[in-house]
Amino acid sequence: MGDILTKPHAKGGLDFGTIGSSIVFVSILGVCIIFTTLNQKKLTVARTSNDE
Repeated sequence: MGDILTKPHAKGGLDFGTIGSSIVFVSILGVCIIFTTLNQKKLTVARTSNDE
């Protein structure tokens, strides 16, 4: 995946460079963390309301 992001357009890549590809990966990681956190909170709230 990193090769696709950093390769020049002439070689079939997206030409983001190392900083650009790092930003893409950090963004993907952040979205996954936020999604997992929100999903876990929903499950915790659902369990709590079912226990009552």
